[in-house]
Amino acid sequence: MIILIGTGGYYFWPKPVKEPIQTVEVKTGTVKSIISSSGTLEGTDSADLKFKISGKLNSITVKPGDQVKKGQLIASLDTRDLQINLQQAYNTFIAKEATAKRVEDDVKDHSSDESFTQKETRKAAQIARDNAYDDIKAAQRALEDAYLYAPLSGVVTKADPNAGQIVGVTDLITQIVDETEFVFETEVDESDIGKIKLGQQASVTLNSYPDQTFRATVSKITPDTETTDSGATIVIVKLALGKPEINFVSGINGQADIILEEVSNVLVIPVDALMDNDEVYVKKGGTFEKIKPELGLRSDLEAEVKSGLSADDQVVTNPQEVKTNGNGFRFPGQ
Repeated sequence: MIILIGTGGYYFWPKPVKEPIQTVEVKTGTVKSIISSSGTLEGTDSADLKFKISGKLNSITVKPGDQVKKGQLIASLDTRDLQINLQQAYNTFIAKEATAKRVEDDVKDHSSDESFTQKETRKAAQIARDNAYDDIKAAQRALEDAYLYAPLSGVVTKADPNAGQIVGVTDLITQIVDETEFVFETEVDESDIGKIKLGQQASVTLNSYPDQTFRATVSKITPDTETTDSGATIVIVKLALGKPEINFVSGINGQADIILEEVSNVLVIPVDALMDNDEVYVKKGGTFEKIKPELGLRSDLEAEVKSGLSADDQVVTNPQEVKTNGNGFRFPGQ
């Protein structure tokens, strides 16, 4: 213990504790360069069904968990007022068409000497007839929009409203997910998206299945960005999982490791063993020798050794505890 005497009394400075030098064997293994990101389990495709017009929900024919086919009727609005509007539009068209025909009859023999007044009257009647016909088409379209049909086959994941409710154009009526194959949608930071390519391999773990790892492949890189709640700019990358034997639940959270590069059956050391300039300490009997091996691919945890080390060599994983003097040790305070 070191004792310093000052004007105010004695100060005691404990001698630094020597940390044991830790080593590991150089081993043969695999090094992967990966991008890790979070995401959710989804289907191959999905559709959020909403009405294009507002109204009272007359019926909804599905519930969550139901399987539906493309083109199947999902829900409908009360159409009584819409049918009345269509009939009134048709009646108006009949009247306007009759008026237009009468005016056209009045001038049919005056094609060469039709007066401006006659032309104005004829044009007004014809335009009124055409507008009435457009009103029929608008009423027909509104009636068609009162029915929702499945745009794809799949499983119903949401079906919230009940018959009798008033629904608007922003209300989600049903969500359908095509679960023919599973897809993991992961958020990749924009700074990493240049490293991602279609066909790259990945592994996925799901919170609901923590003991299983699923193989996946990059199947799509969405062509636009999104902003997270924290303000980060990300790109959605889709990973195809095939159809593993698990219960499909849309939105399950998980983690993906996209493999950028991988080397197998190579010598591997932990990155903790690396010092400045990628040098390492190797145990040689009772001392330690500093060498600089040739390194290849490295991950956050491990680095590939191309030359300079052999299998079973012992490298120091806390090199700060090794000194360069004759006995091969350096301790804090010495």
